[in-house]
Amino acid sequence: MTYDIGQALALDALWTLNEVCEQVTDDQLGLPTPCTGWNLSTLLDHMTGQHRGIAASLSGAAEDLDAWRPLPVGPGRVDLFASIQAVRDRLLTELPPSAWLPEVAPTPLPSAVVVRAHLVDTVAHGWDVAATIGGPVRFSPATLAAAYQVARQISDGPERDRPGSAFAHALPGGDEPTLAGYLALLGRDIAWSPVG
Repeated sequence: MTYDIGQALALDALWTLNEVCEQVTDDQLGLPTPCTGWNLSTLLDHMTGQHRGIAASLSGAAEDLDAWRPLPVGPGRVDLFASIQAVRDRLLTELPPSAWLPEVAPTPLPSAVVVRAHLVDTVAHGWDVAATIGGPVRFSPATLAAAYQVARQISDGPERDRPGSAFAHALPGGDEPTLAGYLALLGRDIAWSPVG
């Protein structure tokens, strides 16, 4: 089996994300998040849909945007954890040469590109959840470095002004491969908190 280092780092990021999400309590679901206009429940619904879409895509399906729709996580967030596990399971196998990322491109992309794109989202959303609930998040240096390198390649053009854009415009401070630098590249301020 061909096993790309990107798969290993994406798995590492998912483990960290899972640990952060396990700390969420029901009374925190209404808290605002760093994602403008989303509370924690909305963010978790979005993440669940994204994980389900990625898992399906890496299985050779999910070219339809409907497969990526947010999915209400429900009591205990069972569906969220199941969706994270579904991506893990796919990453532990040999991936197809290409996969769909319909929110980004109208045609399939190399699976390695799709995995790295999901790595960026996983690290960002892991921090989003941790910042919202006031808990720590510790991605391994290798995982953070890989996510940072991918984030540096994301355009900071007018597409970030569009409704529903995944990222706000980059903030100052994105020139260092730290968590703060990574977040700045994606328009997130590491000093953000739900209480302002």
